[in-house]
Amino acid sequence: MSSNSHYNFIVLCSFIISVFGKNCFWNSQCAFNHFSSKTPYNCIRGDLRDSFVKVKGCEPISVWGLIRHGKRTPGTEFVYQIREAVKFKDYIVDSFNKGNSFLCAQDVENLKNWFDERKVFDSVQSLTEEGYQEIFGIGKRLRATFKELLRDLGNSSYRVRSAYGPWVENGAEAFVKGFSDIPINIEPANPNDNIIAPYESCPKFLDEVRDNPDTYYEASKYKESEEFQASKAQIQKRMAIEYNLTNKNITALYDLCRYSWSGIDNKRSPWCALFTLEDLIVNEYHGDLRHYYRNGPGNRYSEIFGRLPLSNLYETFENVKLGEKMKMTIYFSHATMMDMVYSALGWFTDKEPLTHAYRNPKRKWKSTKLGAFAANLIVVLHRCLEDDNEEYKVTYYINEEFVTSVCSDGICSWQQFENTLKPFLNTTLDFCYLFTFKMKLFLIICICCFFKLTASNFCYWNTGCPYKYLSTETPYNSVRGDIRDSIVRLRGCEPVSIWGIYRHGKREPGAKFAESMKQALPIRNYITTSYKKGRSSLCAQDVENLQNWQLNQNTLNGKSDLTEEGRQEMLGLSKRLKEVFPDLLSELRNGDYSFRSASGSWIEKSIQHFVKGLGDDLTIEKVKAGADVMAPYATCGSYQKDVQRNPNIYVEAAKYMQNSEYLATKDRIQRRTGIDYMLTDDNITALYDLCRYTWSAVDNKFSPWCAVFTKDDLEVLEYIQDLKHYYRNGYGTCTDNSEDYNVVFYLNEEPMRSICEEGVCSWREFENKLRPFINTTIDFCEFRSEPY
Repeated sequence: MSSNSHYNFIVLCSFIISVFGKNCFWNSQCAFNHFSSKTPYNCIRGDLRDSFVKVKGCEPISVWGLIRHGKRTPGTEFVYQIREAVKFKDYIVDSFNKGNSFLCAQDVENLKNWFDERKVFDSVQSLTEEGYQEIFGIGKRLRATFKELLRDLGNSSYRVRSAYGPWVENGAEAFVKGFSDIPINIEPANPNDNIIAPYESCPKFLDEVRDNPDTYYEASKYKESEEFQASKAQIQKRMAIEYNLTNKNITALYDLCRYSWSGIDNKRSPWCALFTLEDLIVNEYHGDLRHYYRNGPGNRYSEIFGRLPLSNLYETFENVKLGEKMKMTIYFSHATMMDMVYSALGWFTDKEPLTHAYRNPKRKWKSTKLGAFAANLIVVLHRCLEDDNEEYKVTYYINEEFVTSVCSDGICSWQQFENTLKPFLNTTLDFCYLFTFKMKLFLIICICCFFKLTASNFCYWNTGCPYKYLSTETPYNSVRGDIRDSIVRLRGCEPVSIWGIYRHGKREPGAKFAESMKQALPIRNYITTSYKKGRSSLCAQDVENLQNWQLNQNTLNGKSDLTEEGRQEMLGLSKRLKEVFPDLLSELRNGDYSFRSASGSWIEKSIQHFVKGLGDDLTIEKVKAGADVMAPYATCGSYQKDVQRNPNIYVEAAKYMQNSEYLATKDRIQRRTGIDYMLTDDNITALYDLCRYTWSAVDNKFSPWCAVFTKDDLEVLEYIQDLKHYYRNGYGTCTDNSEDYNVVFYLNEEPMRSICEEGVCSWREFENKLRPFINTTIDFCEFRSEPY
């Protein structure tokens, strides 16, 4: 390298450490996913296979369920506004490019690349593929939970009926497909059904409530409230577009957020980046007010309508108790009916009515829980033998979660069940056909009993904040910031040179680790067998996900190849860098830059993809076998002998694996999997590698292998790796305490503000720190070694 050459840009691929990124929507750990009645079912559901309570001395003899249809496309009233709101995407991108937007760069990029891939907004009120899968899954899990009871159903031992509406009827078909390969009859839908949609044929309700603007008074007033208007102003500020947003615009943007969020794929909607957590909570409450006064305790008819399906529940179980063989009764309806049933039971009735003037964060009435897509109430009748006497008990499940605070820890005697529901038998709809007239809405408070839903046991598949720090095998998207957001603009200055050092992108494991992981693969079958025997404490969905997991053959070929995710990591790095420094990095010529890689095919491929993001026809220097600058340790005989290949380097890690903290972790994993043989330390390490090598941060796709571990387990295993790296590559061996600081330093695209003042160093500070490194030699190595 000539001393006279002028370099604008130097990139070195080797080693990196991580820092925490800026708080943006795209990388927020706990994204708020409660969207009132448009919440995907997977965001709020439990799992009946885990939550089902086996009552001592009893057996289930009948199951009754009321299920809302799965996710559907929006109705005519809303879809036009939504389609119009999609046009805001271009305004938002333009505003960001002008430097006006407060949105993060990655969020804007995600929004720019968004398109309606599932065609959610092409049709009106149609069941989506996700909605089909939501209901399909309920049928599948119901059958798995009650294998003995629901085996060999005869035509007279079950009833499946749907309310009117193609999206509801299609959901019923999805249920029977998930429930059984054997055809199951679905009773024809009736638009005047008096059990599962009685309100549809009640003129008085339609006139005085559903179609009455006064019903939505509180929701409309809330949109005029200080809280809602502050949220609206915040959204306007974040978007920074030259267009004054209306309330209808806000609703349409919120609909874009929630309709294009996938709970099945755990895929967030980039439209949600327009909203803060507070904004989403405000919009959810607006939905709560609409449901409360239209379908809930806020009108006097909801309780009456809700009694009708509940009287059917009582009659069904009463007839089974008297000898009828009705094993399963399933009805499919709408969010309206779900709200009305809970109004009749009084389970979620607040002491004070919901109003626009005050949003009570501790309110019981939340439309997200009560009326999400595929929301459901499942009730089970148990026959018991106590002292040779036959007794009957009843248990309730909401969204596949066991309800504990009703009756005695959730288990109701027949008398308690009868006292609650028998009074509903004489309910009539005679009032529907009386002379209708406008009435002021008033609150009906009907408190039968208070209870809350139990929190399910920890399940990995639906955890809101999975632990994603996996030592050096952590995907870059799990830790990165975004230099487009974090760049520091120095007043009166312009950037003239950039120096960077990068670790290669995500690669497959080497031969040694790949072989250990191969040997650990059969553990999956042991886990599945253990779960079926009732020994595993893993959740049903986690076991199912692990069972369905498919191995990418390249993962365990032992070649350390750069993965597709690794290629995307490198490409993204350079593309973002070029966006931040367009003037400096445009039209680069030979002599303006240097790209150099350490030896290793995965590192060389990394730099190739990095350079690809900057432009075509850029030259990469040939890899040097003894590249002292890039990887001086690789050919340093003393280091290889005394450190890299010295087993004593790992003594602290080995000792840690003998202490109580690690042994407790190992025991937890053993009990969690429930397998028959004792797991070794090598097994634990291999399972950990399967977890972290098969986790994708680019696709935000968790690895089902990680379900084997709790958060505490993952922290312990991460610390073992920290110890190894500390003594092999870090302060445990190196005593050179000189600091690597530049005028402005960035780690993982985030500024290091802890050096100098606010992270901005003067040239003298920079020079004083780095100039002494110029004369560094590695004469102490004594002899050359083959690269490790």
